[in-house]
Amino acid sequence: MYAYPDLEGPRGIGVGSGLVYWTNGDASPPSVGRAGVDGTPAPVKNFVLLSDSLKPIAWPTVGGGRLYFATIFGLFSTDLNGTLPGGLVGSHAFGGITTFGSRLYWANYTEGTVGRANLDFSSPDFAFMRGLGNPTGIAVDGGATPAPSSPVAPAVAPKVAPKKCKKHKKKHRSASAAKKHKKKCKKKRRK
Repeated sequence: MYAYPDLEGPRGIGVGSGLVYWTNGDASPPSVGRAGVDGTPAPVKNFVLLSDSLKPIAWPTVGGGRLYFATIFGLFSTDLNGTLPGGLVGSHAFGGITTFGSRLYWANYTEGTVGRANLDFSSPDFAFMRGLGNPTGIAVDGGATPAPSSPVAPAVAPKVAPKKCKKHKKKHRSASAAKKHKKKCKKKRRK
């Protein structure tokens, strides 16, 4: 466990490549910090320094050899050495970020959506899923089986084997025909 007093408004942590990343969203300027999961390398509060205009920042996550995090303007990415090449502006991700395979997914708390894009931010779909309320976390289960895209077919009643009348040893084609014959036989017996 880290006893690191210089955290300023951490909003989320991400773990990847043997490192732990966190955001210092209340710092001026805001920054992303990092440390080794085992304490080496030692914690660095300002691993990535950002402009005050990008406040607040949150939800660091690692995938595809890159670090991703959310800012007020959208998603940003660095390589794992801390260089900041750019981001995806307009993609509010204050519900969380995750990666899976070659894709980046984010939850948009204010719009109630989940967006996705390639890890290089190409081919963005800002509302991949809609109508989610206010999502405040996201994870991808790579082993899950997707739900069927078409409605489930209604259950079909099982076929009833033809019944034989004990007295007449007659086969009936349906359960209703067997009932009718049974009633008929009972009436005859009463007479």
